[in-house]
Amino acid sequence: MAEIADGVRGYHAWVEAQAQLARERQQLRATQRMLAEAPSPVGREAPPLGGEGLTQLITQKDAQLTLESKQLLSRWPELKQRYAQDELVVKIRDKELRTQLTYTSLSGSKIPKVSLPKFHDDGDILAWQLRENIAGEFPFTAGVFPFKREGEDPTRMFAGEGDAFRTNARFKRVSEGMPAKRLSTAFDSVTLYGNDPHERPDIYGKVGNSGVSIATLEDMKVLYSGFDLTNPMTSVSMTINGPAPTILAMFSIPQSSKIWINLWIKIKTAFRDELAQITNMDARECAWHGASGYSERRPRAKYLHFLHRI
Repeated sequence: MAEIADGVRGYHAWVEAQAQLARERQQLRATQRMLAEAPSPVGREAPPLGGEGLTQLITQKDAQLTLESKQLLSRWPELKQRYAQDELVVKIRDKELRTQLTYTSLSGSKIPKVSLPKFHDDGDILAWQLRENIAGEFPFTAGVFPFKREGEDPTRMFAGEGDAFRTNARFKRVSEGMPAKRLSTAFDSVTLYGNDPHERPDIYGKVGNSGVSIATLEDMKVLYSGFDLTNPMTSVSMTINGPAPTILAMFSIPQSSKIWINLWIKIKTAFRDELAQITNMDARECAWHGASGYSERRPRAKYLHFLHRI
């Protein structure tokens, strides 16, 4: 955790430094422009910093800005223009996805879904893009996708009480007849703090209280049994603390096991003839080196190579 905190603090310090450089570069450019446009009396009274000295300072600040920072600043006008339209078109794998960028109120007013900040200072613009930014853009504070999926039922099916069987029954009850299954899971304090159910006085009375008790892989299998978690219309959210990696692994193992078992069954069925052909090859075709040296490594290697090509 100390390394993570140090990394975050270092990143924010870097963002602040880049924002200051962008701000100073913009100010120097504005100063250079105003001196060039000023009437001749003011121009003669200008400090000696004008001219080549000012240009050198601008070049120095520009060189200290990273390529990423320059690209973010240069694309800002285009980004504002994109989100000022009525529709956003994104092309993914030769397919155009169109998203409406405005809502129409009952009075006929157009309300934008995304309202970008009205910054004019380059430092503020750069700092906002590096720390917040729009959804679907680094650092993804607004989400990893530009917009949420349309047509999905926004209802959350919240459950978590007692053991896995009781919570599973609750999930099935609240999601009955709903096209989208959006399961939101609450764990008891024993699970949240990474403890197993126990007869200790400080644990026993909290097991299954105000949340579901999950202590084993079998508990997790029961918790979401009856739901196709690989279905695009099914989503799961879990409120968890320190044991998050363990809970995530317990959640993922049953799903990945089903996927790999089904895949293996398909492979075994599709290539049964190929396996039989390789197994029944005569000794001459199985020789690893030379015509007389028989080895079982050759058919195994060929079969693995065959699967690898597939």
